[in-house]
Amino acid sequence: MGCKQCGTCCRWSGYVHLTDKDIKRIVSYLNMDEIEFIDTYTCLTNNRQGLSIIERDDGSCVFFDDSTNLCNIYNVRPQQCREFPMRWHLKDMTGCQFD
Repeated sequence: MGCKQCGTCCRWSGYVHLTDKDIKRIVSYLNMDEIEFIDTYTCLTNNRQGLSIIERDDGSCVFFDDSTNLCNIYNVRPQQCREFPMRWHLKDMTGCQFD
């Protein structure tokens, strides 16, 4: 199953968990200080066990660009995003387009 990069999953509300490795890749790509990145683009998960990328008011990822239908950090996107949909176990992937 191959992703057609339709952007639907980037519009779903929910956590995009970040690993330390994810954060290091993203801050390097954005040329940002790690603390600045965390303060600007992340939130603490409800269980207080990790960080997630923040969402816009509509639930979409803050790094998703509606005008191009692409992720602004695609080359360094978090592991959770890299593994979609192969390692996800979702009952309903409404709207997603695959080969």
